[in-house]
Amino acid sequence: MDLPADAREPSGAQPGPGLRADAERNRERIVAAARRLFASHGLGVSMACIAREAGVGKATLSRAIRSR
Repeated sequence: MDLPADAREPSGAQPGPGLRADAERNRERIVAAARRLFASHGLGVSMACIAREAGVGKATLSRAIRSR
């Protein structure tokens, strides 16, 4: 079932208040790891490297940071 356009979350939007606490912690760890790696190694850092640095699996990273 498609949602009305005004009910969809815009691309790049921040997670809403309904995000589970563990998911929010994972997302924060992922963003912090990505910032560190991008700052030190540039934008060519792989998703696997970011996941490893954040201490999460690649599937968790994909769920936390996904294109909408």
